[in-house]
Amino acid sequence: MATVEFDFKSHHSWTMGPACGTTFTSSVNPAPATTACIYIIHNTAENSTYVGYADNANDRWKSRTEVFHIMGIPKNYAKNILCAYCLPHVHGPHSMYLQGQNNCEHLLIRAVANGLLGVTTSTNTQLRTVPFSNAIATKILVRLPTDPWGNLESDKQIALTGVFGY
Repeated sequence: MATVEFDFKSHHSWTMGPACGTTFTSSVNPAPATTACIYIIHNTAENSTYVGYADNANDRWKSRTEVFHIMGIPKNYAKNILCAYCLPHVHGPHSMYLQGQNNCEHLLIRAVANGLLGVTTSTNTQLRTVPFSNAIATKILVRLPTDPWGNLESDKQIALTGVFGY
């Protein structure tokens, strides 16, 4: 069947530091405009990780940027909230959808929750414990912008033989 590759490149990554404006400086949305994508957010201070889908990362981050500014989150703290996006590649004769259960987003959520990238707390609430069951995906490969990327390890892969509730 297929290997699903998530290749989060350095030039597709950012921190939340620019989102922390002050009384004198405006907050800036640090996310680039993208096509539909899978994103990952890693808080190095809390060692927590969130995976999601966005039609456009810049649009998805608008409300996040506002929250950082309104809540007065310090810029030095926000610089340690790492973000990246990618368009997963399915190596094989079939394709998969990006969003939702039993698709690319769900596969990466389960990989994070099951420790593929190292010990971290998955902050996804809905799909974190739902078994992944899409026979198209037989292996997952994840590359992060650097190794390590915060507390997460890069260039990790695993065959999906029962590991994800397959």
